[in-house]
Amino acid sequence: MPAGKYIGARVQRVEDPKFIRGKGQYVGGMVLPRMVHLAFIRSRHAHARIGNIDVTRARALPGVVGIWTGKDLKDRFEPIRPAIIPQVVPRFKACAWYPITWDKARFVGDILGVVAAESRYVAEDAVELVDIDYDELPIVSDPKKALEPGTALVHEEWGDNVMEHVEHSAGDVAGAFAKAAAVVKQRFHTGRHQALPLETRGGLADYDLGMKTMQYWTSSQVPHLVRTQLCGILRFPDHKLTVVAPDVGGGFGLKCHIFPEEPVICFVAMELGRPARWIEDRQEAFVASFHAKDEFVEGELAVDEEGTILGVKARIVGDAGAYCPYPFPSSFEPVQIAEMIPGPYHIRNYQYDCWTVATNKPTLAVYRGVGGECAALVIDHLIALAARKIGKDPAELFRKNMIKREQFPYTSASGMYYEPGGYLESFEKALKLIDYDALRKEHEQLRTKGVYRGVGICSYTEQTGYGSRFWNSIGVDMSSYESAHFRMTPGGQVTVALGTHSHGQGQHTAFAQVVAERLGVPLEDVEIVLGDTSKTPFGWGTWGSRSTVTGGGALMIGCERLKERIKHVAAKLMEVADADVDYKDGVVVVKGVPSKRMTLKEIARAVVYNKAGLLPEGEDAGLELTATYDPPLLTYSNATHVSEVEIEPATGQLKILKYVVVEDCGRMINPMLVDGQIHGAVAQGLGAVLMEEIPYDEHCQPLATSFMDYLVPTSADVPKMIVDHVETPSPMVPGGFKGMGEGGVIGSPGCIVNAVSDACAGAPVGRYPLTPERVRQYALAGGIGKDAA
Repeated sequence: MPAGKYIGARVQRVEDPKFIRGKGQYVGGMVLPRMVHLAFIRSRHAHARIGNIDVTRARALPGVVGIWTGKDLKDRFEPIRPAIIPQVVPRFKACAWYPITWDKARFVGDILGVVAAESRYVAEDAVELVDIDYDELPIVSDPKKALEPGTALVHEEWGDNVMEHVEHSAGDVAGAFAKAAAVVKQRFHTGRHQALPLETRGGLADYDLGMKTMQYWTSSQVPHLVRTQLCGILRFPDHKLTVVAPDVGGGFGLKCHIFPEEPVICFVAMELGRPARWIEDRQEAFVASFHAKDEFVEGELAVDEEGTILGVKARIVGDAGAYCPYPFPSSFEPVQIAEMIPGPYHIRNYQYDCWTVATNKPTLAVYRGVGGECAALVIDHLIALAARKIGKDPAELFRKNMIKREQFPYTSASGMYYEPGGYLESFEKALKLIDYDALRKEHEQLRTKGVYRGVGICSYTEQTGYGSRFWNSIGVDMSSYESAHFRMTPGGQVTVALGTHSHGQGQHTAFAQVVAERLGVPLEDVEIVLGDTSKTPFGWGTWGSRSTVTGGGALMIGCERLKERIKHVAAKLMEVADADVDYKDGVVVVKGVPSKRMTLKEIARAVVYNKAGLLPEGEDAGLELTATYDPPLLTYSNATHVSEVEIEPATGQLKILKYVVVEDCGRMINPMLVDGQIHGAVAQGLGAVLMEEIPYDEHCQPLATSFMDYLVPTSADVPKMIVDHVETPSPMVPGGFKGMGEGGVIGSPGCIVNAVSDACAGAPVGRYPLTPERVRQYALAGGIGKDAA
């Protein structure tokens, strides 16, 4: 491929050969000499005082190396606390989450102790021999009931179960609803589920007793954040700890947190002077890992006779679970729903009332989409219901109310600032690709024959590339800049180390494309280094669709600075002024004298290796620099999803016949990688809307603890997709990049819900996952399939 032609090209992934050859390196595959294996003693009750813990039988088991309970270690750790600035968010109630609890268990799976043994099998057997006295307490299960006075308390010091309550109102909401021609109301409940990466959580710590240093390998999206937090919890010096995130088999937001198991792993390694490893088993993943998406929303929408949206109201209650993670608080999910409900629509009158409530369930944390999918589902389903109520096609109301090009930049009624985007263009292109008008006519004819099909639309905005100023403005005590360190070798190759991390997105390829194009070098001459805190500058990892925006921004800035440095040293070597040289495609040429030139390889060898003495006295040798980039508050991608489904009313079976996505994520570095992200995210979104759910009984005991009772989509469940694009470069970001890693999850639930509602003659659909029983109920509510019933 010609130099300078990489951005926008469908370049094959450079990181794939090692995985294809089975050479990937994961924490679960690492074995160190004298390594011990850990298993955690976990609470069997959702809410109970912890009495005596007798480890006598467990300690006597051959192969057990050590056992520690919460009472043994209560002074050993600092607690995990949410990254909230109290002065900015005084309404937020924080809790101290100790890695091992000693007084009260707050959910089934809460950590009460840890066993170290010569094998995982022995460690697990020892856990079963631990005898624990529990004093059971009343359960807090339903977040709505948890708001009522007199209910049991998850954290007594709060005085109630409210972690955070936020209200907002813009415009004249009461007036808008008073003059409406039609008002629709609907209750929504999204199923509690989790990220479920193929590789579960895990960590391996190795402590050097002589040097008093530690190396920690972890399956994480945020190695630098893990290092900083581990040092704080363990009271360990930062410069003595190296954190390495090797190959990661999926993260999806789950692995951008610090977990309570991690400081315990490190403690055991220090205490025993032996490497210590814990790999989460799948049952632990269901019972004790972070969960997501358990939200209740009551939404109302008012329209005039023509379908113009006059006002929107929402009441959100989020089930936060027992604790609050670091760095993203559990309230982030419900608050994101509230802020993103206006979406891509011109809505001026909007109010919300948002509650985040503690219960005796596992902690709610961020997972791909982070509130966006629920927000898009709520507003788009309300619009579809309103269209049916006033006798219009849903597409007409979507089109009428969508923000137009001439309205950008645009500030939403919830205060979100949108840079230009192809909202309407993506919408129209998606409808054309699925042949929307023809489908509507075909469905009417099929209905007369007892075939029930529906078409659903979901358009949305996606928050991406969060900057430091965004977090600080909302009271989250963290930054979000990115760093890129450039180093040229004597051979003219360039190594770039960044603080982001790749766990399937193809960052090694995309980042190399940016560097290769901007510096005019072959792709194979670029090496990208990620995931090792000893080899990379401080950075904030990969989450929130930020890597292309922040990492790409740092690369763009760094490449320009490096080019200026290359031009400068080449001019000195050729004894001309800096202004007299041009740089293109890896060659510096003296203007007007094309024969007087130096290739990048010649320049690098001279400056880095053998001719630094030819530079003026005091001139720095080498070609090495670090660039940082901190994006604006947020960037916004957008997309429209359209699907066609067919349902069988008698059985509730659902088939997805067609699926179209048109996305605008700004300037694309590699469209093939973008398409791959869309396909994977849509598959996860379909899992959420069709099958994934972790239910709990009245005692807060989990009812899904294995793949026997928790379904995930397979290749047979994911339809063939038509994916297309609109490109509206962001004027605020170097390169015009926007993020897009979560969009497929955001659009698919609302798209399918609207299609099922359409197939069910417009019946409101407020609860997912859409199990066959629920689909059958919606069909009956729509008046179809009654004979079969």
